[in-house]
Amino acid sequence: MKSVPTLPLLALLLLTPTAGAGVITGRVVDSLGNGVGGVNIAAEGSSTPTVTNGGTDPDGFFTTTINPDGVYDLFFEPPGPPATTHLTRVLTAVNVSGTVDLGNVVLAPGVALTGRCVRAVGGSAVPGVNIDVIAGGVNLPVVGDSTDALGQFSIAVPTGPIEVRFKTDGTGTPLLAPLALDLSLSSGTNIGDVLLQPGFVLSAIVRRQSNNAAVVNTDIDVFDSLTGDKIYTPSDNTDSAGFVDVIVAAGTYDFEVCPQFADRLVATTLLSQSVSANTFLGTILLQPGVVLSGTIQDYLGNVHKDIDVDMRDSATQAKVTLCGDNTDETGFYAVVVPTGIFDVEFEPPLGLPLGSQTIPNVTITGDTTLDGTLPPCVFVYCTSKPSSIPGCVPALQPPCTASLSAGPGTAD
Repeated sequence: MKSVPTLPLLALLLLTPTAGAGVITGRVVDSLGNGVGGVNIAAEGSSTPTVTNGGTDPDGFFTTTINPDGVYDLFFEPPGPPATTHLTRVLTAVNVSGTVDLGNVVLAPGVALTGRCVRAVGGSAVPGVNIDVIAGGVNLPVVGDSTDALGQFSIAVPTGPIEVRFKTDGTGTPLLAPLALDLSLSSGTNIGDVLLQPGFVLSAIVRRQSNNAAVVNTDIDVFDSLTGDKIYTPSDNTDSAGFVDVIVAAGTYDFEVCPQFADRLVATTLLSQSVSANTFLGTILLQPGVVLSGTIQDYLGNVHKDIDVDMRDSATQAKVTLCGDNTDETGFYAVVVPTGIFDVEFEPPLGLPLGSQTIPNVTITGDTTLDGTLPPCVFVYCTSKPSSIPGCVPALQPPCTASLSAGPGTAD
């Protein structure tokens, strides 16, 4: 006769993780070691897991089942302000198999950033604005990252410089232009009303000049023609048909088109495009290009990251659009350029005590190697005596106007 499990045994079986599921245990604490209750625990990986008991108790302890087991990024999401101002913690590539004790998971302290999104025209609240926070080039996970029915938001952010992006693609019509704000916080801050301007669709199609084929995943950047400031335009890459559209406020913009490096197409910029209504820029044809590359060092032989490469037509001095034109950690750069004769300039970033180098009349007929050497920065010191340097104000100044010249690059 087959035996039937008793009720206590059935209960035990129901509480036991199913085969193939993993269990994580531990405690979530703040920077002082105090347990943090109400923390939501989520998992992301190659599969979509089922997370049960995914939260901490009032003392911060958790026992969470993740089914199926595997390698996951684990998100520990504390309650947002005003309950706490702790930042979300992410543990990456955790192998969840069997029972894994994570020990203490420490949440970094943050501060509260609050405000309200409203329409600049009419002043009505804007619900459904998605908010991203960028710190050190990283898009941080944020709890409560969308405005509520009253357009209000209250999120925990790190101290120091951050960029806060307000994405408006889910706010309906009339369209609103997205917005990015640069902030630097040392304490909780209410930034008041965030005014979102009316938005207009700016669109184009990008194709190859040689065969009219669509150029996929071309990055579009939009700059204010007057100030040169880059405008925040999410979802600004071309689709499979070469089509792209972004939403901007009324204004005059430079529309920069940057194909992928592997496409070996010359980037271009459409200058001074006036937008006061939905605007289609037409079909933009990109010509084939060649690769200009090399290594840039300073006069002592050291290499530096983020040395900027610029090019101008030697005859007309028209600037050539370059994309991805900064050196990497090894001092190496590689850009796609047109053929012709150009002046090439290597410019150090602000704060690096080096001068720039301009190499004139570089002939480019095919893939070309062009190395560079940056000179020392020129320092001018003026004494208190007016006769020392006429018209010079006593100061220590690094104008960095020194330049070196060199011969043309060599075609490979």
